Amino acid sequence: MVVILKRRAKLKAACPVLIVARALDLHRSPLLKRVAGFYLWPLMRNPAIIKLALTIVVGASFSGCSTDLDVTAPYKRITVAYALFDYLVPGDTQFVKINKAFLGDGDAFVYAQVADSTEYPEEQFTRRRVEELNENDVVVHTDSLLPIIKDHDAGIFNGPYHKLYYFKRHLDPAHRYRLSATAAGNAITATTPIVNDILVYNAVSDLGNPVSFTFGNGYQPYTIKWNTSLNGRRYEVSYRFIYDEEKNGNTTRKSFTSFVGSAVSSSAPGSLLSVALNGEAFYQTVAINIPNDPEVTGRVFVGIDLLWAVGASDLNTYLELANPISGIIEERPEFTNVDGGYGLVSSRLFHQVGNDVDGHKQLYALGTHSSLAELLSGQYTGGLHFHL
Repeated sequence: MVVILKRRAKLKAACPVLIVARALDLHRSPLLKRVAGFYLWPLMRNPAIIKLALTIVVGASFSGCSTDLDVTAPYKRITVAYALFDYLVPGDTQFVKINKAFLGDGDAFVYAQVADSTEYPEEQFTRRRVEELNENDVVVHTDSLLPIIKDHDAGIFNGPYHKLYYFKRHLDPAHRYRLSATAAGNAITATTPIVNDILVYNAVSDLGNPVSFTFGNGYQPYTIKWNTSLNGRRYEVSYRFIYDEEKNGNTTRKSFTSFVGSAVSSSAPGSLLSVALNGEAFYQTVAINIPNDPEVTGRVFVGIDLLWAVGASDLNTYLELANPISGIIEERPEFTNVDGGYGLVSSRLFHQVGNDVDGHKQLYALGTHSSLAELLSGQYTGGLHFHL
């Protein structure tokens, strides 16, 4: 039997669905990385979100655990949809995941490995489209959702391929977009605004303005500031540390990404938000992420990229409910913004300061106890063979 869970277990299941979106890349993210490893990005760090599942199937052997489950209930389909629209996504390709959950006798784990158990056949769709709504809620464009087969990681559900739907259009950040689909008689709709781009504080966005993590003989935090965007609710910030590694006569460009922090805005667009990157924690993170390989003869610091993942209000709510439970009450309210079904249709955006074309932000390199000198010979990274 398949059950849409309402507790923590369910949220873990739901997360896999988002992943689909992410895996599509739909990142660079922690908001579900493009999902920066993170929630809104690849930066997304919530493992529950990184392993989304559209549904949880519970076998008949579990029927004795609750009197609320009727294993003899008639077969019933439930449509589940997930999409995270991004108006800055490269190629203007937007992906949507539409699946079916169901009730029926049998082993759920066996069902999950069969594509027909979770995917609607084409002939069962009578509608599958995304409509663009202007400021007056008038439909100005309609795009059909076309099927595409994509690979995905092995797991509970059928693989190594699964079916997604897509359309290509440069989204208007001032408009809203409505998913409308009908499959096997089940009609669903879901509407989302589009997250607009953020404005990064001048001192942070200027690549010529270096980052400083040291002051005198100690460490200091580096404050990352930005102005909120229209329809942006959740902001997750990470950084990418880039360096060249010299080994066996060859030089290889390498990097790692680390989450800094998140902020949720309840103010009007243009409000100032910030997160602080702890100076000492920065060097500790470098030491953790770069192995002390005896075959490495040297490393050269290249720069730092700052990464933002921004999510709309419904995505923020979804992620809030996916957070670990800290109290004694385990029951979570069910969340979906899909009318007639389950799932999440929302919006996200990824913003970056620094890249391979324009360069990267640098560590402050002046003074006896500069940030760069600390990287080269400091207590945490001095043994990693960084040099000028």
